[in-house]
Amino acid sequence: MYLVVCPVAKTKLIFPDNYKLNGRAYVVYKLRGSGRMNVRVRNTKLVFGFRVNNNGSKPVVDDLQLDYEIESLEVDLENSSWPINKILNTEGLKIMNKHHDNIITQTRTNMIEFINEFLLEMPPERFFAIMETVNCSCLEGTTITPLE
Repeated sequence: MYLVVCPVAKTKLIFPDNYKLNGRAYVVYKLRGSGRMNVRVRNTKLVFGFRVNNNGSKPVVDDLQLDYEIESLEVDLENSSWPINKILNTEGLKIMNKHHDNIITQTRTNMIEFINEFLLEMPPERFFAIMETVNCSCLEGTTITPLE
Protein backbone atom coordinates (compact mmCIF):
# COMPACT_ATOMS: atom_id res chain seq x y z
CA MET A 1 0.00 0.00 0.00
CA TYR A 2 1.17 3.51 -0.69
CA LEU A 3 0.13 6.30 1.67
CA VAL A 4 -0.10 9.71 0.04
CA VAL A 5 -0.42 12.72 2.35
CA CYS A 6 -1.15 16.09 0.80
CA PRO A 7 -0.58 19.15 2.98
CA VAL A 8 -2.93 22.06 3.46
CA ALA A 9 -3.39 23.82 0.12
CA LYS A 10 -4.20 27.52 0.10
CA THR A 11 -6.77 27.35 -2.68
CA LYS A 12 -7.87 24.60 -4.96
CA LEU A 13 -10.46 25.03 -7.69
CA ILE A 14 -12.51 21.90 -8.17
CA PHE A 15 -15.63 20.93 -10.04
CA PRO A 16 -15.42 23.45 -12.86
CA ASP A 17 -18.32 22.13 -14.86
CA ASN A 18 -21.73 23.00 -16.21
CA TYR A 19 -24.93 22.48 -14.27
CA LYS A 20 -28.67 22.51 -14.94
CA LEU A 21 -31.19 22.83 -12.14
CA ASN A 22 -34.98 22.91 -12.15
CA GLY A 23 -36.88 22.25 -8.94
CA ARG A 24 -38.13 23.61 -5.64
CA ALA A 25 -36.99 23.75 -2.05
CA TYR A 26 -39.57 23.75 0.73
CA VAL A 27 -42.27 24.30 -1.94
CA VAL A 28 -41.66 28.06 -1.73
CA TYR A 29 -38.31 28.58 -3.45
CA LYS A 30 -37.89 27.97 -7.15
CA LEU A 31 -34.50 26.47 -7.85
CA ARG A 32 -33.62 27.17 -11.43
CA GLY A 33 -30.54 27.87 -13.45
CA SER A 34 -28.00 26.58 -15.87
CA GLY A 35 -24.50 27.60 -16.70
CA ARG A 36 -21.00 27.34 -15.34
CA MET A 37 -20.41 25.89 -11.87
CA ASN A 38 -17.28 26.62 -9.86
CA VAL A 39 -16.55 25.32 -6.38
CA ARG A 40 -13.45 26.55 -4.54
CA VAL A 41 -12.19 24.88 -1.41
CA ARG A 42 -9.64 26.62 0.77
CA ASN A 43 -7.18 25.21 3.28
CA THR A 44 -7.93 21.64 2.37
CA LYS A 45 -6.14 18.61 3.74
CA LEU A 46 -6.41 15.44 1.68
CA VAL A 47 -5.08 12.07 2.81
CA PHE A 48 -5.35 8.93 0.75
CA GLY A 49 -3.68 5.58 0.54
CA PHE A 50 -4.15 2.58 -1.68
CA ARG A 51 -3.07 -1.02 -1.84
CA VAL A 52 -1.94 -2.41 -5.17
CA ASN A 53 -1.86 -6.16 -5.76
CA ASN A 54 -0.53 -7.95 -8.78
CA ASN A 55 -3.62 -9.70 -10.13
CA GLY A 56 -2.08 -12.01 -12.71
CA SER A 57 -0.11 -9.80 -15.05
CA LYS A 58 -1.51 -6.36 -14.11
CA PRO A 59 -1.48 -4.37 -10.85
CA VAL A 60 -4.94 -3.84 -9.33
CA VAL A 61 -6.02 -1.46 -6.58
CA ASP A 62 -8.10 -3.52 -4.18
CA ASP A 63 -8.23 -1.14 -1.22
CA LEU A 64 -8.19 2.63 -0.91
CA GLN A 65 -8.38 4.86 2.15
CA LEU A 66 -9.47 8.44 1.73
CA ASP A 67 -10.20 11.37 4.01
CA TYR A 68 -10.39 15.14 3.72
CA GLU A 69 -10.83 18.25 5.81
CA ILE A 70 -12.09 21.49 4.27
CA GLU A 71 -11.79 24.79 6.10
CA SER A 72 -13.91 26.89 3.74
CA LEU A 73 -15.98 26.47 0.61
CA GLU A 74 -17.08 28.98 -2.02
CA VAL A 75 -19.71 28.12 -4.64
CA ASP A 76 -20.72 30.03 -7.75
CA LEU A 77 -23.54 28.66 -9.87
CA GLU A 78 -23.72 31.09 -12.78
CA ASN A 79 -27.29 32.19 -13.68
CA SER A 80 -28.86 30.49 -10.66
CA SER A 81 -32.03 31.68 -8.96
CA TRP A 82 -31.64 33.89 -5.89
CA PRO A 83 -31.17 31.68 -2.85
CA ILE A 84 -28.93 28.98 -4.27
CA ASN A 85 -25.50 30.64 -4.20
CA LYS A 86 -26.23 32.39 -0.91
CA ILE A 87 -27.35 29.17 0.79
CA LEU A 88 -24.48 27.11 -0.64
CA ASN A 89 -21.95 29.72 0.47
CA THR A 90 -23.36 29.95 4.00
CA GLU A 91 -24.33 26.29 4.51
CA GLY A 92 -22.15 24.42 1.99
CA LEU A 93 -19.42 23.50 4.47
CA LYS A 94 -22.02 22.18 6.93
CA ILE A 95 -23.57 20.13 4.10
CA MET A 96 -20.15 18.72 3.14
CA ASN A 97 -19.44 17.81 6.78
CA LYS A 98 -22.88 16.27 7.28
CA HIS A 99 -22.44 14.03 4.22
CA HIS A 100 -18.71 13.42 4.73
CA ASP A 101 -19.01 9.63 5.00
CA ASN A 102 -21.25 9.32 1.94
CA ILE A 103 -18.92 11.55 -0.08
CA ILE A 104 -15.92 9.46 0.98
CA THR A 105 -17.68 6.17 0.13
CA GLN A 106 -18.75 7.27 -3.35
CA THR A 107 -15.47 9.00 -4.17
CA ARG A 108 -13.52 5.96 -2.98
CA THR A 109 -15.55 3.65 -5.24
CA ASN A 110 -15.08 5.95 -8.24
CA MET A 111 -11.34 6.37 -7.59
CA ILE A 112 -10.73 2.61 -7.39
CA GLU A 113 -12.51 2.13 -10.71
CA PHE A 114 -10.64 5.05 -12.33
CA ILE A 115 -7.20 3.94 -11.09
CA ASN A 116 -7.78 0.35 -12.19
CA GLU A 117 -8.82 1.49 -15.68
CA PHE A 118 -5.63 3.55 -15.83
CA LEU A 119 -3.51 0.60 -14.66
CA LEU A 120 -4.86 -1.62 -17.44
CA GLU A 121 -2.95 0.56 -19.91
CA MET A 122 0.32 0.62 -17.98
CA PRO A 123 2.95 -2.12 -17.73
CA PRO A 124 3.28 -3.18 -14.05
CA GLU A 125 7.03 -2.51 -13.98
CA ARG A 126 6.44 1.09 -15.06
CA PHE A 127 3.78 1.67 -12.40
CA PHE A 128 5.93 0.32 -9.56
CA ALA A 129 8.96 2.25 -10.81
CA ILE A 130 6.91 5.46 -10.82
CA MET A 131 5.66 4.84 -7.28
CA GLU A 132 9.24 4.26 -6.10
CA THR A 133 10.55 7.53 -7.54
CA VAL A 134 7.52 9.83 -7.61
CA ASN A 135 8.24 13.45 -6.81
CA CYS A 136 5.23 15.48 -5.78
CA SER A 137 6.88 18.86 -6.17
CA CYS A 138 3.57 20.19 -7.48
CA LEU A 139 2.28 20.03 -3.88
CA GLU A 140 5.10 21.11 -1.62
CA GLY A 141 5.26 18.92 1.46
CA THR A 142 3.44 15.97 -0.10
CA THR A 143 4.83 12.62 0.89
CA ILE A 144 4.34 9.18 -0.64
CA THR A 145 5.37 6.25 1.50
CA PRO A 146 5.31 2.55 0.56
CA LEU A 147 3.61 0.59 3.34
CA GLU A 148 3.82 -3.13 4.05
